[in-house]
Amino acid sequence: MHIGEVSEDLATTRKLKALQAVNDFMKPVSTHVATPQLTPELEELRVTNAKLKGTIFRQQHQLTDLTSTFGRLQLTFKELEGKAVHMETTYGMYMKTKETQPVRLRVGKLIV
Repeated sequence: MHIGEVSEDLATTRKLKALQAVNDFMKPVSTHVATPQLTPELEELRVTNAKLKGTIFRQQHQLTDLTSTFGRLQLTFKELEGKAVHMETTYGMYMKTKETQPVRLRVGKLIV
């Protein structure tokens, strides 16, 4: 064997060992991850936290519903205000007409 061949084999061996080290490093330590065991106090806090999150979620939806209902009520109120103004205007016009024209009553076919 020549000196050049030995050095090439040594370099190849080093590269292979480096690649093997990288592969070993990249492998997961364990595929099974153990779930941590919680103390009873922590488990109770976890359950309470989940319940509170659910309550907050429901209350946010209720608030959204109330907001949309309030918006609809505002629109309805504006419509009613508009109708009231229209009725006042119509009544005012009716009263002005009534003052300027004589009242006529219809009794059967006879107009008095």
